[in-house]
Amino acid sequence: MKLPDVLTPDPDTGAYLLGEHAGSRWYLKQMIFTWRIVGCPITENGWPEEYAWDYPSHHVALTAITMFDPETMNEPPGYVKRKGDVRKAPRSDDHPRYNRARCLHGHYQADRDCPWPGCPTNPHTRQEQQ
Repeated sequence: MKLPDVLTPDPDTGAYLLGEHAGSRWYLKQMIFTWRIVGCPITENGWPEEYAWDYPSHHVALTAITMFDPETMNEPPGYVKRKGDVRKAPRSDDHPRYNRARCLHGHYQADRDCPWPGCPTNPHTRQEQQ
C-alpha cells in the first residue's frame, strides 16, 4: 500500500490515516506498548475498527503496511498480535501460500507452534488444557 506523503493524526481518534483500499480505511494508531494497523469500514464516522494488528514499533508497522496489498493479502506481514476476526482479501487466491491459516500471533499454523504462552497453538497450552 502506498502511504501518503505526510501522516497527520486524526483529532478525534489520534490515529494516522494511511489510505483507503479494498473497502476499508486504514489507520496507524499508537497503543500503550505497541503500534496498531487498523482497518475500518468506509463509513461516515470511520470507526470502530474491524481488523487490527499490533507491531512492536511504528517503524515495523509502517514497513509492514508498505508491503501489504489489501486486495490480495488477508493480513499485513510481521504482526505480533491480531485483534478481531481474520480478514479475507477480495482476491486472496492470488497469494495462496501467503494467505494460509495463522494463529493469533501471526505464525503459520502448519509450519510451527506459536511460542506465546496461552496461545492455543502452543504445545504447553494444549497440554494444560487436556
